[in-house]
Amino acid sequence: MVGPGISFHLHAPHTRRGDEQSRRIHDASPALPIIGSCQTEDKTEKTPPDLPIRPIIPPKVTVLTGFARTVELIASDGEATIEALPHMRG
Repeated sequence: MVGPGISFHLHAPHTRRGDEQSRRIHDASPALPIIGSCQTEDKTEKTPPDLPIRPIIPPKVTVLTGFARTVELIASDGEATIEALPHMRG
């Protein structure tokens, strides 16, 4: 079980592992942002940050597709951090 009402197995018995695994990951991919969001909310609730830094994530970037856009994501994170610096210095 991955989240409320969401479950999948990466290795289904008696099938071609690669094809079945790819299909299952593809089927589950819409749920990944929901799962990540729930995990983030839970962590934030338990230990709230002093200053949340929220970079702007470019459109169509997901946990599965973001690896090819790493440089762009790091730059976005850097920009958000620079914008937050005055608040960090107090």
